[in-house]
Amino acid sequence: MKPIQKHVGSQVSGVGQSSGSVKISTTASILPNDTECEDIDECTPPGIYSQKCTNGKGFYRCSCSEGYTLDTDKKTCKATNHSLAYLVISNHRSILTADLNQRSLERVPVLVENVVATASDMKSGEAAHLGANRSHAATIFDPVIRSDYGSYSGRHAQIGKLVGSGLDLVEGLAYDWITGNLYWVDSGLIAMEVSRRDGSGCMVLLNKNISQPRGLSIDPFEGSRWLFWTDWVKQLCLTWSPSLSAYMFIIQCYNLVKPTHVPPIPVLTSAS
Repeated sequence: MKPIQKHVGSQVSGVGQSSGSVKISTTASILPNDTECEDIDECTPPGIYSQKCTNGKGFYRCSCSEGYTLDTDKKTCKATNHSLAYLVISNHRSILTADLNQRSLERVPVLVENVVATASDMKSGEAAHLGANRSHAATIFDPVIRSDYGSYSGRHAQIGKLVGSGLDLVEGLAYDWITGNLYWVDSGLIAMEVSRRDGSGCMVLLNKNISQPRGLSIDPFEGSRWLFWTDWVKQLCLTWSPSLSAYMFIIQCYNLVKPTHVPPIPVLTSAS
């Protein structure tokens, strides 16, 4: 590590050196007593590095979650699995998949009616869709079992009902691909609920301080466990963690009219 020379001003810096994923830092702040240097946290603010950043005295380390490798820039995490990415789309009458590379659409060979939301687990090849009957008196979940999104030719997707009672006006659906749990928001019952992937063990997670929840997404990674949803009445985008059940956080509280969807938002972690 290059010695830090004393300079006039509040900060001094030298050229950082790197060894693998460990970066030696030569940036520091001079304390008010003018005799000591204080290490600066290079992991702040969050978002500088793709996934994980660990700060130490005189060094900081970038790392990636399982299934990802650190790129040559020592900041970006790249997936080790280079399988094709697909986007699952519903248009009320059918479920479609979009190839992000070829920009083509393919219809999932299942009979559906009034699909208002989808959630998928690409690892297992399963998808759940949310459909409402014409009277809107009941809402059901229908999973598409064992269907490879990249190859539908000659396959028959099996349909089975997961939840068919105790629901009113469900409009948001999210799948936790780590635990296998299924989450949904019901603006009729004004609640957020969860069940196992087979529809059993249904329970209410949240039914206070929400008005008309609509869109829903989840970040299920270890250390995060955050749920994100939108609210039409409060015109907000909110986040909540079951591990911090006493707290609810507002992400955006202005220039929103009727926020319908919220994309999955990875919560970056930083350790010091």
